[in-house]
Amino acid sequence: RDGSRLSGAAAELDALRRFHRQTLHELPIGVCSIDAQQTIMGWNRAMTEMTGFNDEVIGWQLSDLPVPWGALLNRFMEQHEHQLYRQTVERYGRRYLVNLQRASLGDPEQQQHVLVVEDVTQVAELEMQVSHQDRLAAIGRLVAGVAHEIGNPVTGIAGLAQNLEADFDDPEIHEASTQILEQTQRIRHIVSAL
Repeated sequence: RDGSRLSGAAAELDALRRFHRQTLHELPIGVCSIDAQQTIMGWNRAMTEMTGFNDEVIGWQLSDLPVPWGALLNRFMEQHEHQLYRQTVERYGRRYLVNLQRASLGDPEQQQHVLVVEDVTQVAELEMQVSHQDRLAAIGRLVAGVAHEIGNPVTGIAGLAQNLEADFDDPEIHEASTQILEQTQRIRHIVSAL
């Protein structure tokens, strides 16, 4: 009886191990595990999609990875911080931005590490678009405010020119007020186009 119970527990542990392994493999974010000697022990599907290298890299040294990944991941492992944000990576002539995070597991002598690599290119592009739209909106508000501030005194000047024309019969005053009205109309068109 004890033997069958043990095999049942072993089967459950094996099923759980397989489930966790499949979960890591299918995550939509890059996961790479390395041992204390920086030998690659795990490499999931998202890492393959990001780097172009499949799980053939398992057993390689981190430094054996081709450019730019080997240099980037080695530099990250050598630094004290456990996060590195918005690192530029060139692949197939396209620029990507990635965030890196590291978790260290086990005792300091034989520490293993899990590296998480997240492609944030699309998020960065969306942030740039939103920022650009915010700048355009701010410029629009500024222009509207300037147009309003210019429009008010121009309306007052046009009103004074019309009063001059109505109050005086002098041809010189009529000519001057006509020129003033033409110029105020020109300013209104400019402000309207703005």
